[in-house]
Amino acid sequence: MTTLILHSNDNPNAIGLLTGQTGIVLTIANYARQYDSPMLEDVADFLMSNVTDKISKFTECGFSTGLCGIGWGIEYLIQRGIMDGNTNELLGEIDNRIMQLNLRYIDDVSLNTGILGIWHYVWARIQGNLLNGNTLPFTDSYLVELRELMEECPMNFPEGAEHRLINALNGVLVKDELRVSEFIREITLPTTKLGLSGGIAGYIMQNYISNP
Repeated sequence: MTTLILHSNDNPNAIGLLTGQTGIVLTIANYARQYDSPMLEDVADFLMSNVTDKISKFTECGFSTGLCGIGWGIEYLIQRGIMDGNTNELLGEIDNRIMQLNLRYIDDVSLNTGILGIWHYVWARIQGNLLNGNTLPFTDSYLVELRELMEECPMNFPEGAEHRLINALNGVLVKDELRVSEFIREITLPTTKLGLSGGIAGYIMQNYISNP
């Protein structure tokens, strides 16, 4: 943990989820909560302020290093009760950016840079709003187009995703707890990487955090 903290701001412009500061924030914030460390909470708050300050100028949309992953990370923290905030205010700009992407013209189906990463963000936002009794954060036309894409290419989405989306369109939440663990691959130490993907943050999440 000491190495992660000391080097957490080495690259302040790398703010993504899997390879940047958002993932480091999730790790430090979870650790601080589990082991009751106000000092680590302050570190996580400092890093998150850097992330949120840069969102408006960020252009990349992917899940690994871009807006989808950053937004997912913020939803994760708030839905887990680790961070306070109004996600409609914090993430409304990202929602609008994501809705500008034409789903029909995205050939990339991967998690890191493609349609799967977009789905994880969209679902996190839908679930967050339904949990709080708010309207869905995306237009009906956008979500209907996403549902049609799921019907045509179900293999590109997680099992049960279409079922959850159909229910959400009808105002019913089929909850799917957000978990960092599904995005972390096995990590071998020592490593110079810091992030969730193959780095120290991911190692700490896997080995020191309960129910990540």
